[in-house]
Amino acid sequence: MANSWTLCDTHCHIHDDDYPLPADEVLQSATDSAVRRILTMGSDLTSSQQAINYVRKYDGQYGATVRVGVGVYPQNTANLTHRTIAELQNLIDDNHSLVAAIGEIGLDYYYDTVPRQQQINALEQLIQLAIDNNLPMSFHVRSGEFGDAFADFWPIINNFSGARGVLHSFTDSLVNLDKVLQARLYVGVNGILTFNRDSQLAEVYQAMPLERIVLETDAPYLAPKPYRGKVDQPAYIRPIAEYLADQRNMTIDEVARQTTANAVRIYPALA
Repeated sequence: MANSWTLCDTHCHIHDDDYPLPADEVLQSATDSAVRRILTMGSDLTSSQQAINYVRKYDGQYGATVRVGVGVYPQNTANLTHRTIAELQNLIDDNHSLVAAIGEIGLDYYYDTVPRQQQINALEQLIQLAIDNNLPMSFHVRSGEFGDAFADFWPIINNFSGARGVLHSFTDSLVNLDKVLQARLYVGVNGILTFNRDSQLAEVYQAMPLERIVLETDAPYLAPKPYRGKVDQPAYIRPIAEYLADQRNMTIDEVARQTTANAVRIYPALA
């Protein structure tokens, strides 16, 4: 008997040229695991076009709804220009029904690849693109040796009325979680939940309200237990959901229904 609930992978990169698993196998495995909504995220202009091509080819196969995020990953913003923004706008205009988000975009101070101010300028342009098109965003915000990314992120968000979206792979502090919730944003929970050994992060996961959680894989990265060391894929949303349900003394049905409702609320194109 088929499940009465479904799951969503709200952030992956299964369209990338170097993603090693065959698309047919990935989508069949996903739907077999009740993962029937998938959002694959671009990381630059070329990747975003590849994601569009992937969705055009595979949306609807094996019963999977596949949508795309178009955007520029923070470490790829060194060459972002007004022309880049214009070409992303063209992708949106030509594929309006397939584009669910602007993403992934954000700030990454873990590496020193792109200067902070350049990342900030790019993020502001990409947020404006999202607002101009009434699209939600998938934010990559990571602090590190080269700065506190959230210290720069919050003033930027506060300058844009109507900005909405998800803090992808959120593993930061309770203080920043509270700011996420105050800003009416959502948090993306992925395989890290299943293998985390940091007691402070465990507290953060417990403090996340279920009504603000969306599930994601970030495939091909961060495969959850019991698949550590394997290529991540959307089907692995299910063990993440099962782990979350077990932690909260809930059923998989309850977790699936709420997180799917959250995903469709923030990303209407997944409906």
